Amino acid sequence: MSSTDLSDRLYRLSDEQKYQRLVNLATSHTNERVRYGASGVLSESSHFLQEATTDQRKLLLDSIFSDPSDRVRANTIRLLYEIDKSILDAIVVRLAANPQSTPTEDPYPLILNQWHASERAELRLLAVAGFGQVNSHTSAQKLLTAIRKETHLDVLYRAIKEGGKMGHEMFVSPIQGYLRFTDESGSSHISQRSEMDIKKISVTSLVNIGTDAAYEALVTASRSSDEQLKQYALNQIGKFGAEKTVEIVTEELDQTNNADVRKNAAEGVLSTFIESGSEDGHSIREQTISKITETSSVDATSQFSDIVSESQTSVVEKKNAAWLLGQIASESDNKKPIDTLCDVLRKESDTSLSKIAAASLTNYDSNTVRNYIAEILSKFDEGTQEHQLARFVHENIETTAEQAKKNAVEYTYVQKPSDYSTGETNPEAE
Repeated sequence: MSSTDLSDRLYRLSDEQKYQRLVNLATSHTNERVRYGASGVLSESSHFLQEATTDQRKLLLDSIFSDPSDRVRANTIRLLYEIDKSILDAIVVRLAANPQSTPTEDPYPLILNQWHASERAELRLLAVAGFGQVNSHTSAQKLLTAIRKETHLDVLYRAIKEGGKMGHEMFVSPIQGYLRFTDESGSSHISQRSEMDIKKISVTSLVNIGTDAAYEALVTASRSSDEQLKQYALNQIGKFGAEKTVEIVTEELDQTNNADVRKNAAEGVLSTFIESGSEDGHSIREQTISKITETSSVDATSQFSDIVSESQTSVVEKKNAAWLLGQIASESDNKKPIDTLCDVLRKESDTSLSKIAAASLTNYDSNTVRNYIAEILSKFDEGTQEHQLARFVHENIETTAEQAKKNAVEYTYVQKPSDYSTGETNPEAE
């Protein structure tokens, strides 16, 4: 059968959605050319990639270990990778569980060295995933080589990710270099990754490494002229939990020309809260509040209001943001934080978040808050959480500011997620 006839036949099977037939051809046909062609056609079918059954995936996975051809194996890995990115880890786990059952005479993990030198990106991708799992001195050196020399973006992305997971200081410098990455590979590489993907995973990996050198690299990135990189670095740098991080992220809250930068800086502020331990958590919060309220020329409450409102934000981030809104309450005409906190009272099922929102509302202008609270009290029946918390706000805004703060204190200190596991308040706030 000619190449044209074979291609026509395989694509016809795909058009007719006879995917099981194609899977059988890709995994068990005696002709390498047929197996290679069938796996390639399957990888081009968006319908199959979405609808592949568990049994079909298993047949394809098994063939990676049994097929005698690296050419076909690479095609099948690419096919499975497009279906499920976690397939690489599944392959590595399976190899590690039975080191002798590799597709060649080399046992695991030696087989990774062979794939690492392959001209096929799919095999190199599998190799770098394996190096990270092995986590030995030799595999770390191989991974370092991949980070320095790899040109295929999928492989490079995974190599940088694994380097971050290993956490060795030797990875900092080469990974830092990718914060200024420009893809010069051209159109010869078909990749699911972009230049910005490489920069972002570099930031994430530096955070995971967590050394002083990694921190300094992110400080540089947080001041980059690349706006996307700057935003992501600010978003992530707070995870270092260092007091000096507060200086960096709060300074960026003062950037009036870019709302996205301020938003990511606000998320960085919350990261410093979440990552700081109980011993230095209070001082970091006090330092942050002081920086925002005393040195910022803009009203930062809008950025933290957005964080509270976004559905994809974690509950602990929302709690920290809602608490901070009460501490940096502005005298401006901006009603956005009041709208946001009242929405929490109306809609939020998490009791502790609602209590934090209620306490924060007591720090805003009583004349403005009073109208919002009256609407909630009229809408919800007595005995409901919404009514009780609205009543709490109502009673407190009618007292002096000093008494309101005293009454609200048990709700106004936000700590790590573990502090909410029992629903009890933080003892340090008592």
